[in-house]
Amino acid sequence: MIVGAAGWQNAGDDLLAEELRDYVADNGHRARLVGGPKVRAIDKANGLEMGGSIRERFALVRAIARSRGVLIGGGGLLDDRRALFYRPFTRAAAVARVLRVPYAFVGVGVGPIRSARTARNYRCAVRGARRTLVRDQESAERLIEIGCAAADIEVVGDPVTWRAIKSSSRRTYEWAVNLREWEPPSRDEGFMFDAERVTENIARCLAEVVDENDRVVLVSMSELKGDDDRVALERLRVAAGHPEWPIVSGLDVASRTLEDSRNVLSMRLHGCLIAARSGARVLGLAYEPKVTQQARRVGFVSLSVEDAAQAVSLREAIASMTEAQDSAGSSPEWPL
Repeated sequence: MIVGAAGWQNAGDDLLAEELRDYVADNGHRARLVGGPKVRAIDKANGLEMGGSIRERFALVRAIARSRGVLIGGGGLLDDRRALFYRPFTRAAAVARVLRVPYAFVGVGVGPIRSARTARNYRCAVRGARRTLVRDQESAERLIEIGCAAADIEVVGDPVTWRAIKSSSRRTYEWAVNLREWEPPSRDEGFMFDAERVTENIARCLAEVVDENDRVVLVSMSELKGDDDRVALERLRVAAGHPEWPIVSGLDVASRTLEDSRNVLSMRLHGCLIAARSGARVLGLAYEPKVTQQARRVGFVSLSVEDAAQAVSLREAIASMTEAQDSAGSSPEWPL
């Protein structure tokens, strides 16, 4: 079983599920995906929704009991910025622990740990795991700070970076742009910025670097209410005066488009990682530290979204985009 954040109409999370499924297959096993209400779009045969009803919770317990092992992974799953977000994953770990089914965390990011209760949940989950593989050093440090044993934690990078993707030497698009939109519930979310000003500045800077014959594509990686990239990208089309720039969406189309673009500007972390592993020039607009952390690890340029509102900073960041480093890593040893 692979328990993660797939199935919520987020292309990055769905891609992570697919990468982990390939990883499971490479190690001689079959996988069942557990995620959101659209998880069967990724795992048509036996995808399981991890909902909150009694029936759905019982189905999850039964599925764990029947599995040979559970991988909890893909994205920033351990994060208590939203109180209910991390709980399904630590609960899956607790069920596996009670049923004596081996489990491991694989390629996860660890977000803010703001309460003693959350810290206890994390410590218990990590203590019972066969292995805990995180995607960056900062995630490892957060777990160590709350009392998890350093020897139990290994930094392996994001699963999307475990292998390189060969892209055509003749790129279809000169520029691909991804922007995200959301309706933050409070300033505590840390997602507050002047979206209109950032968008207008991006439009102006693109006008300076995009030639008349260059093909530009806008890539949507989420269609959730309040987190629908198409809203932000439509705003960019208007600001740039280019209503003809296409907006593409969907995991397969978005991935192929990013891999087939020469220059990529993305707010979504996995938009950056997909492009970087194909050798594109990447500028990540960091709305959270995870973008900057992976930029350092993988080797692409990053700029805070607040600085992107400043014309000089954005121009300098675009000018500093160079050929991405080889972002391919190596798959970690099988953790179960």
